[in-house]
Amino acid sequence: MLQPIPTEQTEPNETVPVDGLMLGLDILEYLGAETTPQGVSELARRLRAPRLQVFRAVKALERLGYVGRATERGTYVATSRLYELGVNAPFIQQLLDRARPVMQALSEEVRQSCNLAVPFGRHLTVVLQAQSPGAFSINVPEGYRYDSPASAPAIACFALTRSPVQAASVLDGVTDLSCPILDGGSVIAVVTIPYIRTIESLPVDACVRGLQRAAITLSGGQTASISRFAVLYG
Repeated sequence: MLQPIPTEQTEPNETVPVDGLMLGLDILEYLGAETTPQGVSELARRLRAPRLQVFRAVKALERLGYVGRATERGTYVATSRLYELGVNAPFIQQLLDRARPVMQALSEEVRQSCNLAVPFGRHLTVVLQAQSPGAFSINVPEGYRYDSPASAPAIACFALTRSPVQAASVLDGVTDLSCPILDGGSVIAVVTIPYIRTIESLPVDACVRGLQRAAITLSGGQTASISRFAVLYG
């Protein structure tokens, strides 16, 4: 999150005039990362910006549709507009076009649903889901955010660890199997199978192998180091 830079004349806890565009972006970043609605006074305190400037910026963002009023009076939340803009970006659309047949083939192979999530700020947001052909599966809807930094998808994205670690799952009884998608040395997305055991499900090991193959395909066939595609268990 962007913060005013203290100088020799400015104490860190003072409010200082800030550029309107930068303040608007700061507000969007802050609201986008928060799970609870925020008031103008709280935003001003957190961002160390004058309350009147924050109020004007929030009202401008509300008029543009980026911020909406919450049920609690005087509080605001980020709308889905930023997500919609992000999903419509050419890079994301190209990734989705490439991923759809791969994800569908993976779900049919392992008889589990799978989803693709991309980083938006400090969160991972699901942008594509392939439903399982089986009778039972866990479907994670498009637009869902993996908020927990301890979730398997988040660790696969932001930590890029090369060995399985203990991670949090979305639901009890579900094992999230997550693998990063790479572009060079960077993680651009994460593919996840929310694995559940049913009478028709394949063993976890078979799902892991299918997941790794899908991640390698979506990463452009980067097979030099299979350890870069280690699957995280949540």
